Amino acid sequence: MKKLLSWLLVLVLFSLNISVFADEDATATGETQPQKVMQLRKGANQMRLEIRKISMERYKKVKDNLKEARKNLKDYQKDSKKAWAKLRNSMSKQDLKDLKDLRGTFNDNVVELKKEYSEKMSEEESRIEYKEKLEELVEQYYLDMKERFGDNENALELIEARKEVNEKNRELREENEQIRKEFRGRREDMILEYKSKFLEELGKKVERVSDAKLEKVSDQIDKLIERFEANDKISEGTRDKILSQLTALREIVDERIESMDLEDVDGEVE
Repeated sequence: MKKLLSWLLVLVLFSLNISVFADEDATATGETQPQKVMQLRKGANQMRLEIRKISMERYKKVKDNLKEARKNLKDYQKDSKKAWAKLRNSMSKQDLKDLKDLRGTFNDNVVELKKEYSEKMSEEESRIEYKEKLEELVEQYYLDMKERFGDNENALELIEARKEVNEKNRELREENEQIRKEFRGRREDMILEYKSKFLEELGKKVERVSDAKLEKVSDQIDKLIERFEANDKISEGTRDKILSQLTALREIVDERIESMDLEDVDGEVE
């Protein structure tokens, strides 16, 4: 995890091709400005910080939602583990085969979907389309499960419980997407541009990291965002560039955490 975090942060800082700690304005070069101008600048900076503080507080809801979604899934897995074991023990060989086949079909469909979009995931529209199609595969999986095991009350109860978790988490994902868009603000175009570039480098690497480790990486990026947002020793242009890159990285990491829930459709079926 430390190597991944270091890799992420090095990618950000070195891609800037500047010294992020240097003050690019006239003050850094020793030139003086009238006191009134300095006061106006200080006031504008304070106002900017207050506005961004509100935005950052709002973004904390994304982190709460991510944790809630993972908890929803883990709670289901914990609560249903014994029930799934008992159900499998009571199933016929044909039922067990059908259960395995349905999950296998879902997994194959996800693999094919990933292949279809593997060269297009750096495009925002393609990522949105991919998530929508993944949602459709999940929904179809639950429909197929209900059709095959609908006459088994215990199986139906477990399937419905997992489907309910997915519906709750879908609402959390939708709220997160809206908050991310709000947080981008005027930097949206720049953030999406960097997001596309970083996805080309990080896409497959991030997929191999656990949700717990990704959460730690995301938290570290949060701290960097707060640090550079409050840094008044750099110009607005430099700040925008740094924060756009950090925000892009955070979106990549957080969205990967969200997608894990969709791919783990049933927990203890295996």
